[in-house]
Formats: sequence, structure tokens, C-alpha cells
Amino acid sequence: MRPVFLIVHCCKVDHTWPYLYEPVVSSLQQGATLAAPSWQVETHLLPHPTSAATNPAAISRMRNADVVVCVGPLGCGAVPWSSLRQRGILTVYYQTEPLHSCAHMPADEIWDFSWHNIETCANKSQRGCGGRDRRDRTCDEIYCNKCDGLEENNNRPTWSWPDSKHACIFLPSSSRTAGTSTRQLILRYVPLAALNGSLAPPLVNKYDDIQALTFLGNAHYRNDQCWNQLRKQLPADTLTLIDGIWSHHEYKNLLDRYAIFVNVHKSILKGSQHWGAVCGDRHNPVTFRFAKLLNSKALLISERCNKRDEAEFADIVTFTDFTRLGWAFSRLQQQGSQQRRLFAHQRWQLFAQRFAPADIFRRAGVLDMLTMRQHPSYHSVCTSKTRSSSGPVRVKVSTKHTQPHVGLRQSPGLYHL
Repeated sequence: MRPVFLIVHCCKVDHTWPYLYEPVVSSLQQGATLAAPSWQVETHLLPHPTSAATNPAAISRMRNADVVVCVGPLGCGAVPWSSLRQRGILTVYYQTEPLHSCAHMPADEIWDFSWHNIETCANKSQRGCGGRDRRDRTCDEIYCNKCDGLEENNNRPTWSWPDSKHACIFLPSSSRTAGTSTRQLILRYVPLAALNGSLAPPLVNKYDDIQALTFLGNAHYRNDQCWNQLRKQLPADTLTLIDGIWSHHEYKNLLDRYAIFVNVHKSILKGSQHWGAVCGDRHNPVTFRFAKLLNSKALLISERCNKRDEAEFADIVTFTDFTRLGWAFSRLQQQGSQQRRLFAHQRWQLFAQRFAPADIFRRAGVLDMLTMRQHPSYHSVCTSKTRSSSGPVRVKVSTKHTQPHVGLRQSPGLYHL
């Protein structure tokens, strides 16, 4: 029987959430299918955001070599993380929010779409190599023998990106019964992929007569002053704010009308404890909306983001200061329709090359991890040991999947916290 790579996400009670998470689910589904064809890839829709129906059949039948990934945050809080870990199943939380702190979910690994979020979690961590506990239970620890890339004097990561080795620190996690404990948490950079085949989205259908700069998303999470500042940079009635796109049909209709989109960071405290930025603050991540639009051959302009996030999308997205977003739009608007179409196609091709699903899994070390879990020594040695809060059991496994695909950026995709 093949091992199972199970992707769970929210929710049957509301059709908007499955559509919101669909780009993430499709990226994971295609990445696992193409990178690890010996694994059985399944998806499961949780029934309710606050209830995982106790223990759905898809989770109940999982075995110790299997992997479960919850795309959240909605619904993931109700996943039986502790029970899964005790059964030897590797638990992964794919977090989808732009964060200014660490994601709090009791999983073995956290996969993230943004370097900003990974860096933020590392920098917010209260303990580093100097306080690491070497009593954690492992089978032959292969990753964190020492903490390369970490300054011992202040326990803060130093990212000599893109050539740094894996950074390794311990992230304290609180427990109601045991107080503060130390566990090892693995963070992987797993961005959304360039999708193809049946999972490919519709494409932009109009590059002529460009009159609108379009923002797709919830405009209420951006301060009105930011929108007013942006409107002053543009001709009257140029900025178009679009919300309420919750189906493939609505998205296709959107792409029939608009071709140039803008990203503006969240800027007000509304519905999230992590936000309080002002317009123009580059200490923010890209969003996974980037991949959705780029998959559709849209032209995308964004205010400045985290430097490493920008490097991932270099020559694919136009990054500029907030005060120059209008100027960037004007340059695209002045191009002829054929020139814009060619420009969009070139960016789309580069996006497809750089964010190929299987390459993302290889680069992040996911393929190595899946290969390790299929190795006979994993079952004969690791499954006989009790799993503790220190994290997943690891064994040394030789693999030939360590080299990234030609054309993919050489930065590491895996950090240990």
C-alpha cells in the first residue's frame, strides 16, 4: 500500500473558503503528485471551521509513514494534532496569513508561502542555539548538529542568503500543564506553484484599452488614507477595488475585463492581531494572490515587500515604492496592446519556470523528507521510539533529489526553528 499525502482544508459549510484555499491545495496536490509519484495524494474538505467532525475517516485511516497537511488557519485548530503525532504521522500546517509573529499550531512542520513570515518567526524566537536542549529524542539527527547561520552572541539568525546553510534554533511553545517547553519546529519555504493541466486557471483575455488599475481582495483591510494617496497618483476613476470573487466563473469574468493588478499591503488592525503597518511599509510579505494572478497571465504591480520575497519574483512582478505605484501603472498603460501581451507572456513563462510544482518540493526538501519516510530504516528504528514534543523523528537517508531544477533560484527552502 502506498503512503498517503493527505491535504485537508476548510470547509463544506461555506463555498468561499474552499475557493480561497484552492490555489494552495492545487499547488500541494500537483507538487506531491509530480515530485513523489510513489505517494498517494488525497484531499479532504473539513466539514466546519471549528470542528473536524471529531476524527474524519480520511484522518482515522492514516498510518505511521503518512503525512497530513492542513491548509489554514480555518479548521486546522480542530485537527487532532497530538493524536496524529503519537501515531507516527508527520503533521504539517500550511499557513496562509501574512504574519508579524510566529504561527501557533502544534504541528511538526510549518510550510509558508513567504520568506517574510519565516524570517519574522525566526527573529521573534526567544531562544537560540545557546539554549538548545540536546536531550530531544531523535534517531540520528541529520539537520541540526549545529546552528549554521546563527550568531551565538544574540541568538538571532543571520541569513547570508542565498548561500546560507540551514539555520537552526529552538522555538519555545507554551503548554497549559507543563508551562514552557522547548520543541523543534521545521519551517519550509513552499510558495504557490505555477499550475498546469486541469488545475490551470483561466487567462487574461484583454490587454488593449487599459483604463483601470485593479486591486483584487478585501479593500477594508487597507487604510482609507492609503487608498486616497494612491488615487492621487492616478487619473480619476482609474483605481478599481474588486472583492467578492468566489468562483472560477466570477474570476474568469474578472479576467475578461482587467489585465493590470496592484498589491497594497494590509495596513489597519481589523480582524487580525498581527497588523498595524502603515502604507508604504516594506516589512510585509507577498501574498499568495500573487501566484493566482501570475498563473492567469495578469500584469502585477506591488509596493515594496520583504527583500527575499522580492528576489523570488524578480522580473515577474513590478516592485516599486508606494509613492510610485501610479508611475509604474502609467508605464504599462503607455505600452501598445501587443507589447503588453508579449510582456505578460514573458512574465508568465518565467513564473512557470521558477515556480514549477515539483521543483518547489525538491528545493524545500519535501521530496527528501518523503523519501526518508519510505525508507525501511524509518519503520524499523524510528517507529519503535516514542515521539515527543521535540519534533519528528529523523534518520539518515541517502537521496539523489537534492539539486534544484535548472533555472530555479538557489536559495535554501528549509529552516529549522
